[in-house]
Amino acid sequence: MPINKKQIALTHIAKAKANLTDAEYRTALVEIAGVTSSTELDQSGFTAMMGFFEYMGFAPLTANGADYGRRSGMNAWPA
Repeated sequence: MPINKKQIALTHIAKAKANLTDAEYRTALVEIAGVTSSTELDQSGFTAMMGFFEYMGFAPLTANGADYGRRSGMNAWPA
């Protein structure tokens, strides 16, 4: 099953943040996932590429807000 557009975009963002040239990026696609384009990636290929990008120093953004934990009267899901 091919990956979605957001995953393709994330692949391109990770490429830029890892400062890879287009040739380096395409070589990684072939060597790691066995494809020549991010549009050909399946879920396992995407996971492998994200592992490579993390190895290269890419880290997706995470929430920076305070964590107040579970509080009484505050439901995570509306009833």
